[in-house]
Amino acid sequence: MKIKAEIVFFYLYDAGRTIDLKKVAQIIPANADIGFIKKRPDTPESLSLPVPLIVQLARAESGPDDPFSCISLNARIFEEGVISMSVRVKGEFDPKDLHKTRTTPFIIDGKETVIDAWVDTSLKQLFATIQEAITFGHYVYSTFVRETYTAFCITTAMEKPADFIQAHRRTIACLLNSESPDTDLHESLINATLKDSFCYTEHDYALFDLDRCLIIDPNGDYEDILLVIEQANFQLLELRSLDMLLDRWLDKAEDDIQIIFRNKNARLNRIKIKLANILALSFDALFTLENLENSSKIIGDYFLGQIFNTLCDQFNMDGWKRSIERRLATLGSVYEQVNANANDRRMLFLEIMFIAVCAIFPVFQILQVYFLSK
Repeated sequence: MKIKAEIVFFYLYDAGRTIDLKKVAQIIPANADIGFIKKRPDTPESLSLPVPLIVQLARAESGPDDPFSCISLNARIFEEGVISMSVRVKGEFDPKDLHKTRTTPFIIDGKETVIDAWVDTSLKQLFATIQEAITFGHYVYSTFVRETYTAFCITTAMEKPADFIQAHRRTIACLLNSESPDTDLHESLINATLKDSFCYTEHDYALFDLDRCLIIDPNGDYEDILLVIEQANFQLLELRSLDMLLDRWLDKAEDDIQIIFRNKNARLNRIKIKLANILALSFDALFTLENLENSSKIIGDYFLGQIFNTLCDQFNMDGWKRSIERRLATLGSVYEQVNANANDRRMLFLEIMFIAVCAIFPVFQILQVYFLSK
C-alpha cells in the first residue's frame, strides 16, 4: 500500500546575534513572510510569531523515474540571527520506505545529491551572500549550531487515521525513533512513542516525538502545526546557542580568576569589560527566556498550545533554562568577586596611604618647627 505524503525537513541554524532583514532584502530577492499560513477556521488571529524574510532557493518537478514528484527548498531568515532551511518533498511512498527519504539520491541542477548535502551547500552559499547583514557579537562558533526536525505529513484520505496508526504501529514507532522498520522494538517503547498524539477532527491525527512527527490530514491543513514545530525548534536552538556561549565563557573565567592574586591594571580593566559583556549576555538570556515563556500565550490556541508545550517538554526546555540561569549566575559571581577583590585591594592601598600621610605629616610639621626655632 502506497500513501500520498509530503515530508518536511527543518534545518535551523544560529548564524549570529542579529540579522538586518532590510539589508538582506536589498542583497537578495526576499519577501516578508506575512500571511503564509493556510489557516483553518479555528486558527487564531493572534498566531503572530516573529515575521521572517522568506527566500525561495530551489524548486523542481520530477519525472516519472524520479523518487519524488516534487522537491523544494526555502529559507526563512529571522531578525534574531536564525536561518531556517526547509525542504519539502512530495510523492507516493510505502510506509516502510519513509525513513529512507533523507538519504535517497535525487537530481537537482543536473547533479546528484541527497537532502543533507543539498541543504548544507545551500546554507553556506546563502550565508556567504548575506554575511554583511549579520551582526555576530560574541555569537561566533567553530561550526553552525543546528537543530533538525522532520515532519511526515500523510495526505491520503482515511476514514479513521487511528486505525491506520494501530495497523502500522511498529513501523511508525521505528520511523519516529529513526530506526529501520525491521527493528524489533520493545512494546513498551512503541507505547511510549505513540502516546503523545493529538486529533483535531475525526479525520486528522498528529503524533510527536523528539526529532520527528507524523501528521495525517487529507486536506493538507497542517501549516499552522508546522509553524509551531519550527517555533519550538527555534526556541531550543536559541537556548542551546546561549548555553554553549556561556560554557565557553566559563572556561575563560577559570583563567581570569588568577587575576585575584595579581595586581595588573591592564588585566583588571579587561575584567571590567567582561563584566559589561556578561551584563549584555544577561539581557540576551532574559529576552530569550521571556520569548519562550510568551510563545504559548502568543499562539493563543488551546490545540496548538498543547502541541507547543508537548514539544517543549520533549526538548526539556525547562532544563535548558535552568542551565542558562545557573551559568549566568556563576559567571556573574566570578567576575563580581574578582572586581570586588580588586576594589578591596585598591581601598586597602588608599587606607595605608591615608594612614601614612596622617602619620608622616605631623612628624614633618614637628621637624619643620624644630629646625625653624634654631
